[in-house]
Amino acid sequence: MTPPWFVVDPLNGNMYTLSPEAVAASMTSETAHNNRATDGSIAIALLQDVPAAMRDKLVRVR
Repeated sequence: MTPPWFVVDPLNGNMYTLSPEAVAASMTSETAHNNRATDGSIAIALLQDVPAAMRDKLVRVR
């Protein structure tokens, strides 16, 4: 099961979600900073690690 992704922009603190359906093969578990979880936990990545082509799929958390 691919976990949902939580993305943080370290420059301005904005936070985003990225659904598992939107995660491409280029967003592997190695991209996540908590990539040891295999239990369906949320994956956390920095905005700079999200491929530019996928950034339009990010949903900002308010």
